[in-house]
Amino acid sequence: MSLMNYCIWSIIIHCLLNNLYILLATNLEYRIQNGYLVNPGEFPMIVLLLGKTHLCTGTIISSNKILTAGHCACGDPTYEVHANLTNINERYLPHTQFRLGTHFDYPTSYKNQCQQINSGLTDNHDLLGGSPDISILTVNRPFNIVKGYVEIATIDYNYSIEHKEANEDVFVLGYGEDTSINSNGQLRFGIIKLDKCPRGIKIPTDGALCSNIDMNNQGPDVGDSGGPIFNENGEVIGVTSIAGSG
Repeated sequence: MSLMNYCIWSIIIHCLLNNLYILLATNLEYRIQNGYLVNPGEFPMIVLLLGKTHLCTGTIISSNKILTAGHCACGDPTYEVHANLTNINERYLPHTQFRLGTHFDYPTSYKNQCQQINSGLTDNHDLLGGSPDISILTVNRPFNIVKGYVEIATIDYNYSIEHKEANEDVFVLGYGEDTSINSNGQLRFGIIKLDKCPRGIKIPTDGALCSNIDMNNQGPDVGDSGGPIFNENGEVIGVTSIAGSG
């Protein structure tokens, strides 16, 4: 089999995090290449997450909780949360809402990966992503929920790739870099095709979704980690993780 690169989403699984059941999918650490610019108010549930040098994307799932990738919680945790902005340069403007994270919760199955990241062992990305690469960040005070500005996302708790046709179109969003135009920190969305994960990928893919990035020119990239995957009804079915090959 020829070597191909894949984005991987952990498909809908039941996770108990801070007494909050979430069905998730995990997508990879990529920027939205060739993506469409998001206008203010189009996706008011998306937030920018920042560490000292780390940038991730997240989704508001309750007034004080953010859904993102597990690796965004480790090494350089992304505790700064900025809502109601479409560009990183807007984060100090008066229309945005800023919160600080208090702690991350992630599956116990991601503990070893997080310890590796904390130790600086990040050269082999195949060991850091995949199905357990999800987390929920609790912030220090609730967001002010205002329709069209800051909203809570809807999650599809019953999504299953088994009930979908191959190469289903879904939407991915993130603040990651777009190397095609040398841009970083601009919220974009792309359209990609999802399918079952092929055998041979080194990343854990139990309960995961995949997308062959060689066949999708709007896949996610670094900085889009933790960003949501939306189905055709605008419901979250997963988050962006890390790429693998097989």
